[in-house]
Amino acid sequence: MLDLGRPEDLERIGVEVGYTVAQQKFGIKDLVISESPRGLELYPRDRSAVLRTKLLDLRKVSPEKRQQVQAQAVNKLATKVSRELGASASARVGFVFVSYFDEAKVVKMDVVEIPKI
Repeated sequence: MLDLGRPEDLERIGVEVGYTVAQQKFGIKDLVISESPRGLELYPRDRSAVLRTKLLDLRKVSPEKRQQVQAQAVNKLATKVSRELGASASARVGFVFVSYFDEAKVVKMDVVEIPKI
């Protein structure tokens, strides 16, 4: 799937990796993956957290630029999650899950936890 997949397939993998990490590492239960006009969404049924995921294919990004691309993706999603967290009456915390892989096809992840202030 990583080699032959469409962008939608990569989005699906990113959401499913985020689902697994949210559940197993952060104890977020009763997670839902749903399709919307914006793409796939991941959220707990009780809306107690704001979750955003992304899977980056870094195979065509030069090694010198990879860290910059990762940081930009994390910062963009963290800004979005912070905004959504502030607007949510029920969410108490937000998470950003940015997964990425390169030629070795080993999936790694950056996670940012954002508490509601």
